[in-house]
Amino acid sequence: EVSEEEKERIRKEIEEEMRAQMLENQKALEDSSKSAAEKLAEMEKAMEEEKIKRQAEDEKRKKKPYLWNLNEDPALSGIVCHVIERTKVLVGKGDKCQVKLTGLSIMDEHALIEVDKQNIYLTARMNAKITLNGENVVAKTELHHNDRLLFSAGHVYVVHHPYQFKKAAKKEKSTDCDSALIPLL
Repeated sequence: EVSEEEKERIRKEIEEEMRAQMLENQKALEDSSKSAAEKLAEMEKAMEEEKIKRQAEDEKRKKKPYLWNLNEDPALSGIVCHVIERTKVLVGKGDKCQVKLTGLSIMDEHALIEVDKQNIYLTARMNAKITLNGENVVAKTELHHNDRLLFSAGHVYVVHHPYQFKKAAKKEKSTDCDSALIPLL
């Protein structure tokens, strides 16, 4: 037999669940009763906010160095972009890292990127495997515009150096995965 206290507790739980369900149903009803014009206005507002966000990101990319991914599928190259916004940025899979990478051979702190005025430097951490333009990185190394970085065996990035970009733009040829990976292998 169920005690009166237990019956009361069960009754309260059921009432709370019913209230929550009623609120949820009321919200769904309100959403469904919105006119097409209201829904369109909300979508336009969201698109405008996304456009502003993209413009801000583009402005950052003009002024700050960044790494962009390189993929054998050209449609997937440049999708991942890590803007270097601090003077020191950790790369790896650890919680302290600003540039997050995944994979079995990626260390918690795989690399350190430092920006000093108009120079960018990369240092491999704890014997991490990093290749720069086909050469293993064993000491603090300066990065240049369009340098190709291979973190471990699966993460290929290209360096965008805003200070060197304007000079290089005149004589630069395109960077695709095949031409970038040949010296890395």
